[in-house]
Formats: sequence, structure tokens, C-alpha cells
Amino acid sequence: MEINAHNFGKTAVFELEGRFVFESHKSLRTACEPAIANDTTACIQLEMSQVEYLDSAALGMLLLMKEKAGKAGKVVQIKGARGIALQVLQVARFDQIFEIAN
Repeated sequence: MEINAHNFGKTAVFELEGRFVFESHKSLRTACEPAIANDTTACIQLEMSQVEYLDSAALGMLLLMKEKAGKAGKVVQIKGARGIALQVLQVARFDQIFEIAN
């Protein structure tokens, strides 16, 4: 999975592309931990419009990220998920745990 990071004011945006699977763990953690630790970041937004697939390990990573971000007083949003990725999020009921926007 490829991750591109951008900051827009108090929002850290991470554009995810490809297959979001177990092997993505280290790259996601490396990309997002600085935003979680940054006092000026209020929101972490995961742009998933280019994610073609995600597995149960990816769901676990999202939950861990939400937990860490929540402890740091930050919100995690999922944006743009579509196709199979959106279906997996909905079946796992992540729409009740995360703010999921189009």
C-alpha cells in the first residue's frame, strides 16, 4: 500500500492507495504516529478512495489507530471508501465506530 501524507491546518490527511492488508502495518504506523503525537493536529483523515481491498488485519489497525488517536484527543475520519473496501467497513459495522464520509 502506498501512503501520501498532507497537512491542512489542524487536519492530517493520509491518502491510502492499493491493498490495505497486514503487510501495511508498519508503513501506516510510521506515517500516522507523528500526526498523533503532534499537538496541533486535531483530526486524522484517511482518504481511502484508492483502496481496492482491505482485510481483517487492516480493520484491527484502524481500531488501534482510533484508540491511540483518541487518547491523544484526536478524531479519526475515513473518507472516500468505495467498492469492496466500503462493503468491508459496513459489514464490520465500522460506520458506527468511525465517521465515514464520501
